[in-house]
Amino acid sequence: MSPVGETRERAEAEAAGSELLEELLDRMELWVSGTAAEDARDAFLGKLEELFRSRPEPLQNWIDRTLAGSARGLPERAPLRALISRLNRRNPFLVLDARESSRIEEFFRQLLGEARSLLERGPTDRSAELRALDEKLGTFARSLPPSARLLVPSANYSAALQLEVLGLDVTELKAPVLDLGCGNPPQLLAFLKLHGLDATGFDRDGAEGIVTADWLEYDFAPDSWATILSHLAFSLHFLHHHLAPGSAAAAYAKKYMELLRSLRPSGTFAYVPGLPFIERLLPKREYRISKNPLDTTLADGLAPFTHALREPVSYACRVERLE
Repeated sequence: MSPVGETRERAEAEAAGSELLEELLDRMELWVSGTAAEDARDAFLGKLEELFRSRPEPLQNWIDRTLAGSARGLPERAPLRALISRLNRRNPFLVLDARESSRIEEFFRQLLGEARSLLERGPTDRSAELRALDEKLGTFARSLPPSARLLVPSANYSAALQLEVLGLDVTELKAPVLDLGCGNPPQLLAFLKLHGLDATGFDRDGAEGIVTADWLEYDFAPDSWATILSHLAFSLHFLHHHLAPGSAAAAYAKKYMELLRSLRPSGTFAYVPGLPFIERLLPKREYRISKNPLDTTLADGLAPFTHALREPVSYACRVERLE
C-alpha cells in the first residue's frame, strides 16, 4: 500500500475508533449517573450496530492497534484516560488508586476485545451479544467507587475574578508563572500570556499547549517557579481529602511541600481556599505567610469546610519562600 493509502487507512481507523469509544463512554456515563433507561439503551445499541455495519474494517484496524500497543507508547491506555477524564468532570475530587485504574484498564481491554469479535458476526447474530455488552457496562459502572457516581458542580472563572480573589495584580507577578489547575479553557493562563508573562498551565484535563498530568504523580523540580497560582484547585482538593478517609491527604501534604520547594527564592505560592492545618506548620525561617479574607459571598461557599475544620478556610493565602 502506498504511503498515501496508509495515511488514509489510518485516518479512517482513528475516526471509526474515536466514534466507538465515544459511544461506549457516553453509555458508561449514563450507567454511572443512574439514567440508563431502556430507550437510551435502544439508541445506544442502534448506533453500535450502524457503526459495526458501515465501518467494520476501520474498526478492526483501530481495535487491533489499540490492543497491541506500540514501541512509542501504550495506545491501549486511551480508553482508560478518556473514562477517567469523564469521571473527573463529574467529580473533580475523584482519586483512583493504581489498583482501581488497572481494573478499569483491564475492563476496557476486554470490552474492546469483545467488540472486535462481534465485528465478525452478522447483525442478527450479534444483537443479543450487543445487549450483553451493554449489561456488562452497567455492571461495571455499578462497581466503581461511590465517589465516581457523584456529580460535583464546577465552573470556569474569568481571569479578572481569579486574580481578584487571590488578591493579586498582574503587573506585579514575577515570572515564570505556573497556573496549577488552570482549567479548560485556561482563561487566567491566556490573560497572563497576553500581558507578556512567561506562564505555564497545568491541568489533568488540559487543552493543547498545557502540561496535562495528575499533580500527585508529577515531579515539580526545585527552584523552578517565581509564582505558582491555584484558584479553587489544588488547595480545594487538599481540603477535601484532608477531611475524607483514605491515604490521599498524606499524598497531598507531601505534594504541597514539593510545590513550595519548587519556588525560587522570594517566589510565591498563591492559592484559595486556605489550608490552616498545614500553613501553621511551615518553618518561619523559610516561609512567610499572608492571608486575605474573602468576601461574604465567597466565604459562604466554603462554609462546610470551615464548619468541618472548626477554623476558617475562607481566605486567599500567599506563601513566600524566603531567600
